[in-house]
Order: sequence, then structure tokens, then C-alpha cells
Amino acid sequence: MKSLLIAPLSLAISISISMPAFAFVGWTGEWGNWKSAADGTGISVASCQEKTCQIRIATGDPKCRLEGVLATEESEASVKFKTCEVKLSPAGDRLQIKINGDCKKVCATLQPTELSRLNESPYTTAFPWPQCQSESRRVAQTLCTDAKLAEHLQSLTKNEARARELQSKFYVPRDLMLADVPDILKECEAKQDPKSCLETTLPDRASLMAAKASQLKSLKMKHESDLKSTAPAPAARSSLESLKGTYKRKFKSGTSDGDKFEVTDDLKIASEENDLAFDVLLNFFDERECTLNGTAKALKSGRWYYKNKGCGILIFKEGADLVLTDDPPQSCQQHCGKKPGKGTPTFFNARFPLSSRTTK
Repeated sequence: MKSLLIAPLSLAISISISMPAFAFVGWTGEWGNWKSAADGTGISVASCQEKTCQIRIATGDPKCRLEGVLATEESEASVKFKTCEVKLSPAGDRLQIKINGDCKKVCATLQPTELSRLNESPYTTAFPWPQCQSESRRVAQTLCTDAKLAEHLQSLTKNEARARELQSKFYVPRDLMLADVPDILKECEAKQDPKSCLETTLPDRASLMAAKASQLKSLKMKHESDLKSTAPAPAARSSLESLKGTYKRKFKSGTSDGDKFEVTDDLKIASEENDLAFDVLLNFFDERECTLNGTAKALKSGRWYYKNKGCGILIFKEGADLVLTDDPPQSCQQHCGKKPGKGTPTFFNARFPLSSRTTK
């Protein structure tokens, strides 16, 4: 037999629900994990992040698994396993699967009859949470049969992922950070009427999360514009005078061996013409340190910015603290040494009480 697969081999997938606005791009989380109860044949699509997902095709032979990264576009998703390609596409209210090429080199024991059994499996159109068919929770069953609520959940999940991604890219003030988001499925599952709970809360939360993602996007654009700005010299000199001095922060630390002791973070600020010269020492668990010195330029926002070899440092007042933070986050880790220990030393969001300032 020259090939284990006839190309193209189309596997029509039966469904129990419809999804009128089917699209792949932007889905996050789990799509589904469906298999035949008889022999374990099935398909799993999981860990979706914007345009990629993890896909696994399982057959009756436990040693035969096709696994890879599923690349998604608006109307099609595909993955290649060497000479074998799997394509997923919406066909009306069905999720259609096509397998093209020769999969023998990928999975030597794969037989056409095993692939044909995929057609007998009880698939449904995929949704962004795991095991829609086998999920016993009442909220899941509600979402599996209510496309509008499913769209709201998809929007909530997608925009939360976007918001967290955005705030990981630049410094965001504490009061604008995305707080922990309650698990709405767990919350509504505990209610007497889960569907009513979802209908009441899900649209509003999806709307608020979309607004939060939009706010952070605008804030990031404003932040990036500020980094390119320059404050006039008189304003810079005036601002610098109120910052000059030494700031200290004492706290308890220790080592993995159980030693405990007190350490002191130290930040010195001086003037260098119209620029801000700084020298900082930060302490971390297991006696690790981050140290850096340099000269920061004044920005129009009143903040000060240092940039050198990809390392960016912002210095500014926020509330009762003087904040020194790397921006983008983790960009200055080369100044934190490589001593092993727990946690990751970083300059991000280092805070010194303004009350600790001394000018001697």
C-alpha cells in the first residue's frame, strides 16, 4: 500500500448546536476534547492563544498520536505533521475536518479505518472551554446551548487575555492594573439558576473587560509617546530639585538555608546639568542584588527615563513613593546577576518612601 491516506480525505463532523458567526481568530482557552467512547479515537484542541492552538489527533493505537501547533486564520485552521496536513473549516453550522497527504511517516501504525472512525465520534462545534459534551456543570451545558452567552464568554476571555498582555509590556499605575477577575462560571454554578446568573452578569462583565482592554491600549500608546518626549530645561531643573537626595527602604530577608536578616534598598539621585543621575541597589531573597547607575532624561509627563542597550528605567513620584521601574519589564535583568535562588530579581516597581529621603 503506497499511502495510508487518500488525499483529500474529508471527515464530516456531526453537531448538536449551531454557531452562526463562526470564526477561528481570537479564540482563547480550550476549544474541546472529543473522543469515541468505544476506542478513544478523537480530536483535542486546546491552549488557544489568538492565532495558535495545540491540537492532538488520537487513534485506537495509544502509540499513535498526531500532535502539533494549529495555526488559525479567520475562516480556516491547519497544522502540518511532516507530509500530513489537517485542516479545520466552518461548513455552514458544522466544523469540517479534512486530512490531506501521507501520514504514514508520522504515524506508521495509522490505518484509514481508524481515521474513518473519527466520523463516528460525537463532535460538536467547538467552544472556548474544555470538554463541552462531557462537562457536567450546569453553566457549561447552558453555554453549550446558548450561542449568545458563548459569544459573551469568548469576548470576556479574549479581552482579559489582551489586557493582561498589555499590562505586562509597560508600567501601569497600581490603580489602573487589571485586578483578579472572578471565575464567573464557578460563581454562577453555585447559584440556584445558573442560566439567569450568566444572563445577568456575563454581558456586563464582557463589556467592562472590553473597556479595560481599550483603556490599557490607549494608556500604552500615551506612554510610548511620552518616552519620546523631552521636558523643557527649566521644568526639568525644577522637578529635579525636589527629587535630589538618598532614599532607603529596610525590610526582612533571608536565604533558602533558613538564615534571616535585615537588608536595605538604596537609591541616590543627583543632578547632572539638566539630567537626573541615579545609583540604585536592590536586595532580594538568597542574597541576590540588582544594581545600576546612569543618567535619565526628563520627559514631558514629569517622569525621568534612562535607556541603554535595551535596558529602560523610569523614575517618578507616585502617591507617597518614589518609584524606580524597568520599562519594558524585565529589560534590565542583565544588571541583576546570575546567582541562583528563589524568585526572579527585577527592577520592576521598586518603591522608596518619599519620607525616607535625606539630602546629606
